[in-house]
Amino acid sequence: MRVPPYYLRPGWQRFFAGITIGVLIGWAFFLNHYGKVYDHMIVKIKTQEDEIIHLQEDIEQLKNDQVKQNEDNKNKLTVQEIEINFSNDKALKLSQLTIHDLRHQALDQISDVKGNSIESVFQARELIYRTIENKTYVVNERNYRFRIIGDSFSTTLHFTIEIHIEPTSNS
Repeated sequence: MRVPPYYLRPGWQRFFAGITIGVLIGWAFFLNHYGKVYDHMIVKIKTQEDEIIHLQEDIEQLKNDQVKQNEDNKNKLTVQEIEINFSNDKALKLSQLTIHDLRHQALDQISDVKGNSIESVFQARELIYRTIENKTYVVNERNYRFRIIGDSFSTTLHFTIEIHIEPTSNS
């Protein structure tokens, strides 16, 4: 059996030439279209990578801000300072040094509450009252007693204390 010589017929030559040219044009169209799509995808991927990096930086910043805010809130919910004011120090005409020593001794008695939560300190206020009121404070060989007449519980504990001078007993 023999293959007929189609290359000699002009109709078949045009057909094969058309197929060849069509394949070449189709291949050129495919390469052009694929190149444009591929370029578009490269630009889109690069834009998304930049956006991801930017969003990761934003997330890291927000995490740092949240950690800082949590730390600030934690500090706001704990006792940071203790202030003691005397209501009758001027009436008793005590010296500044005596007042300073009395304040320092009272602060030493309750300094353990620093750093504790405000709620736990508020619940233990009776213990704090008894701690301050049941002690005799000695300054310059004179005995003093305190009575708490006012308080305020926040990040700074405020106590208003009345000073009572105990009579000295000479034996």
